[in-house]
Amino acid sequence: EGSIPENELELANALLELGEMYESLGQFDIAIEHRENSLVHLRNVLGDRHHLVAVRLNQLAVMLDKLGRHEDAVQIVKQRLDTGTKHGNILPPPDSLTDALTEYFFEAPSNIMSPMARGLSLMSP
Repeated sequence: EGSIPENELELANALLELGEMYESLGQFDIAIEHRENSLVHLRNVLGDRHHLVAVRLNQLAVMLDKLGRHEDAVQIVKQRLDTGTKHGNILPPPDSLTDALTEYFFEAPSNIMSPMARGLSLMSP
């Protein structure tokens, strides 16, 4: 029998898979709900500073942005950046997800910046 953290991690992964399934079926509200619930359990096990939490938060932000929920997406990214800054670091490492997000948001075809990217650019000093 597994420990509670292992079981909670399995629950987080199962909820994520449900979210992905509902997303593939076009049922985005249910998909978002499952992804958010997955994040609650993932944070309980791994904490806010874990790289996988950052990845899942950013995946949720991308999904919200694609659905036109730009303010919600910006809030999630700001929350992630604030958490990293408070702990003396900004996750994830620059050679992985940050590069992917930069490419997705700032190097879009025809140099068109997504609404979420415009919101994030306003946060820059």
